[in-house]
Amino acid sequence: MDRKFLKVESLSLKMCLSRLETLKNKGYLMAVWQFVKDNFGTFWFLFMGIFFLVRTFFWLIRELRYQKHDDQYIP
Repeated sequence: MDRKFLKVESLSLKMCLSRLETLKNKGYLMAVWQFVKDNFGTFWFLFMGIFFLVRTFFWLIRELRYQKHDDQYIP
């Protein structure tokens, strides 16, 4: 029972490695990496925009929550 599992496990690992090698050979990974490298500024801008949007959202929720209890507000 245990050997069958190991055989299936190693077979799926071999298939994954084979698939990755096929992608490398076709150049898809290189094309994706080149795209990310060429447009790094855009990706960084989007990442930072999303980060600040989430941060502002949590800040706004905190402000609205403490607005009910103005006398208890501690920054």
